[in-house]
Amino acid sequence: MNDYQIILKNKKIRPYRLIAFFILLLNAAILLYFLWLPLKRSAAILSLIILVIYFLLQWNYIRKGKQVFFFNEFIFFILGICWINLANYYAVAINFVIGFLFYLAIQKLSIFFSNKGVTFNFFPKKEYAWNQFSNVVLKDGLLTLDFKNNKLFQGEVEDETEINEKEFNSFANMEIQITK
Repeated sequence: MNDYQIILKNKKIRPYRLIAFFILLLNAAILLYFLWLPLKRSAAILSLIILVIYFLLQWNYIRKGKQVFFFNEFIFFILGICWINLANYYAVAINFVIGFLFYLAIQKLSIFFSNKGVTFNFFPKKEYAWNQFSNVVLKDGLLTLDFKNNKLFQGEVEDETEINEKEFNSFANMEIQITK
């Protein structure tokens, strides 16, 4: 019984991180503005201290090689907690939604192939039976899924995925032939 998991390159991570960075800057600018409001000053100072501590911890993870970018999706949940401190519940909800969407956007795009079928393990999760495909090919780092309903899915495989193309293609061919 052969099972294969192929991880595809997610080329949209960089633009998503850039958008998240601008949203982060907007939040920080609003918190800095609250420093000049006497009623919100102490809460804004506390929120900014929490953010600075978070960034120092993230910088430490980057320095040790455990992380590649200076913030992750949890920054939006931390911002949401900071906004709770400032009693701005709309900003809390917006940051929580953005954090959840950012988490979904930066996930690894993996496809799992088994005797039962093909499962796309990204949001939303989709499962397909082998009888829905007319051809499945992995060639030169490019995965091609040709559906019988004339849909075509292609994705570039990440460099770290070590799969024997010949074995995978014969496995996929055999599964498609069995279901015909």
